[in-house]
Amino acid sequence: MAIKGDRVGLYLASRDIAVQQCGILIKQPTVREVLMFGEEDFLSVLQLFNQLPMFADTLKKDNPVLQEAPDFQILLLMCQQDAMVRHQLENFFELVCPDYEVKFADAAIEFQQEKQLRGQLHPFNFEFFQKTIKELFDPYSAQKEEYNPKSDKAKEIARKLKEGKERKAKQQQGDTSQSLFGTYLSILSIGIQTDINVLLEYTPFQLYDAFERFALKESQDYYKMLSSSGFLDTSKVEEPESWLKNLYD
Repeated sequence: MAIKGDRVGLYLASRDIAVQQCGILIKQPTVREVLMFGEEDFLSVLQLFNQLPMFADTLKKDNPVLQEAPDFQILLLMCQQDAMVRHQLENFFELVCPDYEVKFADAAIEFQQEKQLRGQLHPFNFEFFQKTIKELFDPYSAQKEEYNPKSDKAKEIARKLKEGKERKAKQQQGDTSQSLFGTYLSILSIGIQTDINVLLEYTPFQLYDAFERFALKESQDYYKMLSSSGFLDTSKVEEPESWLKNLYD
């Protein structure tokens, strides 16, 4: 799903993002703050939000009473039954909604300020919260057409051009042997010759955006280098997408 309208600009500006349907503001933490919070816990909460329908279906199969319960109600049930899940969610809300005191009620998650209710998450608005969280904190990856080489030499070029994309895809598909943020930071700090401490002050969305743009530019530059070298025939290989393209279409 594309990120439309002025949201990309707001996300890149590291502004607090209003989820009007829920009555709350979401703060964009820096990568440094996320790492201090705990990358594994942060990504675990994102996975819970993104894959809640799958988790809910599993619980519903084991308990027929829950068959008609909305997914959000299942989330509240998980918080009641699993102290670790509740702890992770409480810490996550403290990170991204620091202006509120968050309360877990029977049918809602309440956001209070000075004992006054300011916003709520409930079955009828939770999808808007999920969507915003996903856009802000998950790497945005558009489906891209695979290269279709027509010769052995072209296949070799295509293989090299795709290496960067495959490494990134491996990270995004749950390879937990490395730090996702650590990998992005390390590559970018050398690739764009920027102090890693500067990158640590990026928000996750800014870091993902910079990494995606850098990866596109690297692929395009490599392709142009091979094309101009005269050693390999690139005429049968599709040129990589422009690094100036809209990343969020």
